[in-house]
Amino acid sequence: MTDLLRIKDVEGMIVGWWISLFLLTGAEIRPSEKRDAVSVVDLIDRSSLACFSPNWLGSNLSRSGCSYPLSKDHSASCVEERNRVIFAGEDVKWQVDKWRVGSVALQVTRSIGDDDLKPAVTAEPEVIETTLSEYDEYLVMASDGLWDVMSSEDIVSIIKDTIKVPGMCSKRLATEAAKRGSKDNITAIVVFL
Repeated sequence: MTDLLRIKDVEGMIVGWWISLFLLTGAEIRPSEKRDAVSVVDLIDRSSLACFSPNWLGSNLSRSGCSYPLSKDHSASCVEERNRVIFAGEDVKWQVDKWRVGSVALQVTRSIGDDDLKPAVTAEPEVIETTLSEYDEYLVMASDGLWDVMSSEDIVSIIKDTIKVPGMCSKRLATEAAKRGSKDNITAIVVFL
């Protein structure tokens, strides 16, 4: 029992360390520097997977051919995030076709950067943890340029029909997103488990 508690304590410290890292990084970015910096970290340790997402980059886990999201949309369109931002004292308004934060009309509600909108727009990541099993096939981490034009089911289908080489799968996903007309930056990383 003592060993189990020690392992859980170490895992809790690691999660806390990553959260602190995001917050410290966000605190170091000044308004004159790049706005809306984004990141996603998926930490695999033995049979555990933790996804740290302080923005709208996403991670999905393929388990037995089905896709399971490991991150959520951190935009003002998400009611929970919109309410969190309003409670923190920042204005959220409907502009053109989306909910946006503050006078700069930012879509994201969590970001490494955007110092002028802190603390409402925070660098604190949301952490989603899961236990890995023998049914887990791969993990996809991607930017909104991919998720904007492809569903999780599309991604599972494309990877199913691609040689199981991570770089080839990543390239095929990015190419398909561009073909589908993505207007945003496209980044995709596939990790086979």
